[in-house]
Amino acid sequence: MKTTTLRGFLLACAFLMANSGSAATISLQPASQIGMPGDTVFLDLTVSGLGDGTAPSLGAFDIDLTFDDAALDFIGGIFGDGLNDLLDPFTPLVQSLSAGIGTINLAEVSLLVTPLGDPTPLDLWQADAFVLATLEFLVVDLDPGTFTVVDFDDYLLGDGFGVELVDVGSEAATIFNPDTTVAEPMSILLLGVAMLGLVAARRFS
Repeated sequence: MKTTTLRGFLLACAFLMANSGSAATISLQPASQIGMPGDTVFLDLTVSGLGDGTAPSLGAFDIDLTFDDAALDFIGGIFGDGLNDLLDPFTPLVQSLSAGIGTINLAEVSLLVTPLGDPTPLDLWQADAFVLATLEFLVVDLDPGTFTVVDFDDYLLGDGFGVELVDVGSEAATIFNPDTTVAEPMSILLLGVAMLGLVAARRFS
């Protein structure tokens, strides 16, 4: 169970009594991309499947990601603006981004979250899908023909009232280094031998 920023926030709310249904999905996009040693790659942490101008909205999240630190270096990340007020893009937010060896934690709580029974502005204007954060990685070691995965380890999402969303799905991202080595086709080799044979035959005839 999570014990980080959002978990503490949700447990401190007296109105956290029941879970709200959800078909939301968090994913890393693009789901698959090419990355060779020395390349910088970007992943968008996205949410989809929310209400479009209606409930459920997203008022808070706490997400743990894992990656192979032998293959990738985490450079940094920038939060999106999906939890802000559309009329006031500088709405104060509680945000936290931290990284360890092969791990990243992102947590954000909108100060527009309201108690149950009160209208929540998040339900009124939030889109059904948007970017939570953009993450930057440096590919440090990835052999040709191999791949590495950035995946979800644990996550918790709360709606516009702070109530935990349930049945949330997740989709990881793959970064791969294609094997660009092209073996010489046998047909070309045989054709070359045949041509050499013809040249030799003409020379000695």
